[in-house]
Amino acid sequence: MTVLAHQICLSPTLAQAQSFCSFAGCHRVVYNFALDSMRSWWTEYERSGRTIDKPNFPELKRTFNQLRRELFPWMNDPKAAHRDCWSQPFADLKKAYQAWWKGSAKAPAFKSKRSAPSFYVANDRLIFDGKKVRLPKVGWVRTGGLEHQGDAEDDPGTLGLGCGDGGDPSSAPLQGGAVRRRGEDLGPLVSVHQAVLSLWRSEE
Repeated sequence: MTVLAHQICLSPTLAQAQSFCSFAGCHRVVYNFALDSMRSWWTEYERSGRTIDKPNFPELKRTFNQLRRELFPWMNDPKAAHRDCWSQPFADLKKAYQAWWKGSAKAPAFKSKRSAPSFYVANDRLIFDGKKVRLPKVGWVRTGGLEHQGDAEDDPGTLGLGCGDGGDPSSAPLQGGAVRRRGEDLGPLVSVHQAVLSLWRSEE
């Protein structure tokens, strides 16, 4: 199988770059919350002699959705994050645990503010129009000169964008990007000073 990709540099305004930083911070915070909760759940599961419910990711995500507004009130701001920012981390953590259980990776670790910051947008939420792309909660963002015709359905996958220090909209300038294709972790793609939009398509 061949994986094809093309990258598009984005030229966000300062306000858009700050939104990217906020989205990436949300992704990191939710991932760490999920990991901490899963570790605690497994500890209680073993201590109980495995008599309580076995830890599982769907239930963990449901619990988070019930408590999100109370535990993380800043996420109530519609400009602070969008649904993919707090949904994708659970899928990421599940893949990390599965890789660990298979012996192909180390145990999942917490993400620090020094980790390559990123967030994800489902392909059906991207809209292209010549030299600009529309992102949820951000609006139209200018691209760095590469035109893309059609919509993201032409290139299945998810989008990763990077920024500076996570969470704080007034934090460091935009620094880089990361991308992940469905079913496979392809690791970070870093581009200093600009956000990078990477679209992936696989061919047999």
